[in-house]
Amino acid sequence: MAIILKPHTNKRTISAIPPLSAKQGDEWINEDDLIRSTYINGAWVVLASDAPVHRILPSIGDAYGGGIVYAVDNVTRKVKIVNTSLIDLYPAGLSWQDDNVLIGANSETDGRYNFNLMKNAASEAASILQGHNDVGLNGYSDWFIPTVKLSDDVELILLAAQLLDGWYWSSLELDSGNAWMISIIDGNGTLEEVTPESKQLEHLLIAVREEIIS
Repeated sequence: MAIILKPHTNKRTISAIPPLSAKQGDEWINEDDLIRSTYINGAWVVLASDAPVHRILPSIGDAYGGGIVYAVDNVTRKVKIVNTSLIDLYPAGLSWQDDNVLIGANSETDGRYNFNLMKNAASEAASILQGHNDVGLNGYSDWFIPTVKLSDDVELILLAAQLLDGWYWSSLELDSGNAWMISIIDGNGTLEEVTPESKQLEHLLIAVREEIIS
């Protein structure tokens, strides 16, 4: 007896919204997040085999992404990383800016924004860091100077990186002649104060980067 093979009739649709009509076994791939769903018993279902597989998030204090992890957001999966190698490379410090010019680096939350303005203003600290970005600092090219004033990031960086006593620049500008810096001077590597200093003074430099882990 002859065996008649029926052709496979299940459809696969790639779109932003699920198809309005479907048959049992049809597949829909969301074009925004590329998650695949299968039409089963009148509903679109994400099977276990179709669910996205996330990499395990690193923990605070872990060596990861060219530095040390100092903050992890479990919801957005954003990881913040600090690199302290510039401290050893430039132990005498670097100036924030030689000219007393207001450049608008006033974001308390976006260090990359401030860093880009510093580069355009020929900041010594920003130019040096960008030079390392150009060749890959610890394998990465997206480092920037953190924007820290009286924020949680200050304490998180200190705890994760175990910074030694000293004066460290932030990318946050106060006015034409001053920018904010972190002062650690109490002998045990904990935060003493965050205070404005003349841009022309030379202070130590740390770099940070952010990464969303899928």
